[in-house]
Amino acid sequence: MGDFYEVYGDEAAQASEILDIKLISKVVDGEEIQMTGFPQHVLDRYTEILAEQGYEININEQAPEAQEVTDKFEIVAARHTKTNADIWVVSLNERIDSDEFKKLAIDVNKVGGYYSRFPKTLDGKSISGFVFKSEPTEKELSVFNDFFNNEKSEEVTGEKSILLK
Repeated sequence: MGDFYEVYGDEAAQASEILDIKLISKVVDGEEIQMTGFPQHVLDRYTEILAEQGYEININEQAPEAQEVTDKFEIVAARHTKTNADIWVVSLNERIDSDEFKKLAIDVNKVGGYYSRFPKTLDGKSISGFVFKSEPTEKELSVFNDFFNNEKSEEVTGEKSILLK
């Protein structure tokens, strides 16, 4: 079938209208979303058309094995040390450099998490990591998966998507 680029949500409706391509819906995690797409051989032409209409194009490419990278982090039920509230901590299995940590912390903050060195596991052991008030959802975990997948190989093939701004 070859490489195929997909556009989702409101951007799909806009791209479909501008490029005169078919708009469809598909169910992802129980939610119906709009999507459209096109093959690689028209990518340059279509991105040029969208750019001429004032859209900023962001192409995301995902390696086929890049679904989950749970060997890079673990999710631990914990308690907040001051409030004693139940929390969930995403603890990294390996250290990352300061600049990469800052990038990850910004992305985690965007989905409602924050970094703390002070949580305690349910059995009282200290654990540092990114804290969430409830068990992290697929959307929240995708921040970590995306972070570690972007760090992966330079050879990228497989699913591709386009974001319009």
